[in-house]
Amino acid sequence: MGWIDVAYYAGFVFWFQDYPRAAAAPGTLIVAGSLFVAATVAAALALASVFRTRERPLQLLMGTSLVIFFLAGLSWPAEATPTWLAFLARLLPTTPGIHLMVGVNQMGAGLVEQGREVLNLLGLILLYGGVAWWRFTRPSGAPSTGA
Repeated sequence: MGWIDVAYYAGFVFWFQDYPRAAAAPGTLIVAGSLFVAATVAAALALASVFRTRERPLQLLMGTSLVIFFLAGLSWPAEATPTWLAFLARLLPTTPGIHLMVGVNQMGAGLVEQGREVLNLLGLILLYGGVAWWRFTRPSGAPSTGA
């Protein structure tokens, strides 16, 4: 489902709205989109593993989505964000994901030029994927936390 969103926004919406964009290599766009989707899914699984009911993570994200958007540095300049907050924003998949997709799709950058974002997303995939794997593969008798 995440890839449908990437294809819709990076393909149809930018073409239909005539947004300025560079001719990104299809392979680069596929890799960038895959990293963004994988990091987002891993973070969602890790977050979902903390709660007992499936609705709780969505309720949390609905209340914090505007803050997460501002932390991404797209609408609010990252230079005006305190350093510690900019560092914490790097722990959210949206921050490196948005920067990677903008660099690849709008500016025509390659994956090497966007190496910081690629490494950030790979680290988040490993971090959140590891947390989710550990939480979901524990023996059922293990103590559980969360609301």
